[in-house]
Amino acid sequence: MKAPEKIETKAVFFSSSAKDLLFNVQKNDTVWSSKIVQLKGVITAIGSKGITLENQIYCQLKEEQDVANFKLNTLVSLKGRIIGYDDVLEDLKLDQCIKIIPTL
Repeated sequence: MKAPEKIETKAVFFSSSAKDLLFNVQKNDTVWSSKIVQLKGVITAIGSKGITLENQIYCQLKEEQDVANFKLNTLVSLKGRIIGYDDVLEDLKLDQCIKIIPTL
């Protein structure tokens, strides 16, 4: 039996800003389920297992990612998998999120 593919090696379906991603998901959230995305956004909240970008995108971090490595009101790049969109609260949830170090 083959081990599950790691998020680090999965192909990115969409790459843009957090606001662009949210806009596209709001148009048709069913298309986005389980898609791998890479996004940039400002950290507006930090929890025990994840961070929130732009007040509307919750990113649950992979186990080895430490929330202590993130600071409020800073721009960050993440890669993760979309697990759901709540159209009532207008928030998006991702899991398996990892920090992406921008290349120069």
